[in-house]
Amino acid sequence: MAAFIYVCGPSGAGKDSVIARARERLEGHPSFAFAQRLMTRPAEPGSHHRSVSPAEFAALEAAGGLCMSWAAHGFRYGVERQALALVQSGRWVMVSGSREHAPRACVDFPGTRIVVVRASHDLLARRLRERRRESAQALAEREARNLLWPELRGDLEVVNQGRLEDAVRILTDGVLRWLAG
Repeated sequence: MAAFIYVCGPSGAGKDSVIARARERLEGHPSFAFAQRLMTRPAEPGSHHRSVSPAEFAALEAAGGLCMSWAAHGFRYGVERQALALVQSGRWVMVSGSREHAPRACVDFPGTRIVVVRASHDLLARRLRERRRESAQALAEREARNLLWPELRGDLEVVNQGRLEDAVRILTDGVLRWLAG
């Protein structure tokens, strides 16, 4: 049975990097697709989301154009309804989401598989600082949220502590097992 593959984890865990490399390996598989996340934050080099204005996001949401939406870090995030149509047509669809929204995704879309990408708190803090895209206050808020957030258990755990290729292999091997049924 096809479903969403919902990838989440703390800020700085490297979700986008792991997903981007997994996409290179899985793209073109007939039973698989990626959903591009929408976000009200401007896109930066290396970003993997589609940037929309807050007004565009609100209009899409009001018109029923999103199958998932949530707020975090002062921004709005969402996944367009076409992703749900792909699941309903029999494809597994990977989305990048929020840890807070993961339980709701499982309720709204039975069969959703949760993938949690993890790294140590020290490494998370270092990666966040190295991104240099947030103010000191926003950075401190993300780091505090990472420390306070309860441990989320997923259907697949991906530790992104060392070589990126190791984390990508764990994700792609898990996805291929699900696709094989």
